[in-house]
Amino acid sequence: MWALVSDYIGTLLNVLSVLLFARLVLKEKSNISKWKLVLLVLFIALGLQLFCYLNLTTVKTFVFFLIFAFLFKKIYYNKSNFELITPSEYIEKYPIMQECTPCRSSWGANGYSEVWLNGTNDYAHKHLHHIGDKMVELAHNYCNETDTLKLRALNQCAREVLLAQSSDWLFIITNGTMVDYAKKRIKDHVGRFNRFYDEIINDKIDESFLAYVEKQDCVFEDIDFRIYF
Repeated sequence: MWALVSDYIGTLLNVLSVLLFARLVLKEKSNISKWKLVLLVLFIALGLQLFCYLNLTTVKTFVFFLIFAFLFKKIYYNKSNFELITPSEYIEKYPIMQECTPCRSSWGANGYSEVWLNGTNDYAHKHLHHIGDKMVELAHNYCNETDTLKLRALNQCAREVLLAQSSDWLFIITNGTMVDYAKKRIKDHVGRFNRFYDEIINDKIDESFLAYVEKQDCVFEDIDFRIYF
């Protein structure tokens, strides 16, 4: 019952934010299409409704929505010594700019790569680098391949590399949740890649096994192994 009530209240907050946003923006004279703005705020409200219930996140979203609506309205209609610009517009306007190299960082614990490279999972990296190098080798050696079966195997090799390299497995191992499953996924994808690699270079592709793996690991349907060229 409470979930239903909070849902209705969340909807009311979203509608109210849309009305206030429309009032802030549409009351001024401008060349902007009012219907486009209405559609925009309705789309934003729909997105909010998909995620919002009556909790701290909802309140914060509601408040920030109103603040930014008012801020952008003031910037657009009032005289100011700056204007809004997109990154691509800035680059076009100021093509000469300072270059820098950001420090290596991540959203993981301690702000760098410790989550994905530590004593619990470092064993996997030598295997991931190895199959990555072998995938580049395949892409160079078979870039002009036309045989359908071999192309399927080559593309499946590319899928297995990407699946093995998924950061989820190393993350899971570090956090100690479903460790056996994560290790098995790395082992399975590396093993499948190595098997296909050997079958390709020896021209002895097991089509039944290939079909089975294509069904199991069916992500990236349109992948082209030549991306590793």
